[in-house]
Amino acid sequence: MPRYYSPEEKKSIIEEFKHSGLSKAKFSRLKNIGESSLYKWSKEIEQSLTVEEDNFIPMQINITENNATNDKTFSLNLPNNMILEFPCGFDIDYFSRLLQGLMK
Repeated sequence: MPRYYSPEEKKSIIEEFKHSGLSKAKFSRLKNIGESSLYKWSKEIEQSLTVEEDNFIPMQINITENNATNDKTFSLNLPNNMILEFPCGFDIDYFSRLLQGLMK
């Protein structure tokens, strides 16, 4: 019965292969993995990286300080002229969820 490999295991094996200096055939035999699986995993990882790169949003990050109150503000200037401002020390999990919602 074929062994199941998680996405993390596949990525780790592909990284190990890239640094091994071995041919796909030799590395596959050494790891007891089908050469076609190694090829397929490489393609899957390459495609997932391409998708992630396509979702990149350029932005400018600024940190400003109000001299009167000594409060610092973290702001993101997005390409659509939207500016998001947060006090320094804000909840990073909330910020992550907010950005995910904006990207939908």
